[in-house]
Amino acid sequence: MTRLVINQVDKVLPYLSRLPAVDALVRAEINKILPQLVNSPEIQTLIRAQAAQYITYLQAHP
Repeated sequence: MTRLVINQVDKVLPYLSRLPAVDALVRAEINKILPQLVNSPEIQTLIRAQAAQYITYLQAHP
């Protein structure tokens, strides 16, 4: 059942992503959520951890 649902969603998503109304809705939601994420201590911690991992990788692979 789950596979069937995923297959159907995969077929519909490309169509929905091209609709101006869907694009407007997604942009409106992003504009609501993004300021909260920018100021989130959890997100800041995640970004620092990712940056530290990247720096470690760069140091190991000059």
